[in-house]
Amino acid sequence: MTPNEDMPWRFQNSFDKEKLIGKKFHYLTVEAYSHRTHNGKVTTHYWNCLCVCGKRKVIQNSHVVHGGTKSCGCKRHSKEWNLHWINTPEKILKIVASIKPTESGCLEWPLTINQNGYGKTTYENKTVETHRLVWRLTNGEIKKGLVVRHKCNNPKCVNTKHLELGTPRDNAQDAVKAGTYRTAEKHHSSKLDWEKVRFIRKNESNIGTSALGRKYGVNHKTIESILKGRTWIEPTPKK
Repeated sequence: MTPNEDMPWRFQNSFDKEKLIGKKFHYLTVEAYSHRTHNGKVTTHYWNCLCVCGKRKVIQNSHVVHGGTKSCGCKRHSKEWNLHWINTPEKILKIVASIKPTESGCLEWPLTINQNGYGKTTYENKTVETHRLVWRLTNGEIKKGLVVRHKCNNPKCVNTKHLELGTPRDNAQDAVKAGTYRTAEKHHSSKLDWEKVRFIRKNESNIGTSALGRKYGVNHKTIESILKGRTWIEPTPKK
């Protein structure tokens, strides 16, 4: 097939003027016209392209010209390509440094927020909460069993001056003091009560959380939170 075979005159003339054949777009070089499709309303044209890796691929005209397709697919697996998309410590801390502080000094994460109001991002192939990630990058790893608490009570805040380590119990008590803690009694009043919770902790802590969840009709994470003391916090005895 010759480069311009079966091309409508207007289309051929237009691209001859632009000299698309032989032109390079990112990692692709246009070699020849391939074919066209028509769905009754729109005509789509395709080009035979040569990638820098040596492979040839037929690619839609608009994808080539506008950069939707930059290679035959080989660059998606290269170190250079991955670094373009993967978050690095430098990228995360650069975002934090660019955040304009609020009147209270909070640095509110400007990108994705999860259902609990915390910033979230992808790091090392995992979805993580940004306040925990920023703490790790600034102060080192978080010891097992500890959480990163917001002294400012602003879940979107990633200002390390507003963060500190503590236990899940500390974190829950912070929320109670701030009036933002949704008590387990209200949330699970129809399925759990203090009698059941104390029985679980005393007699069933060695049973799997999934099995206990099915037994009491709640999510296994609810049981896990009860056993770890994150919810259903025993009231402090009055002196």
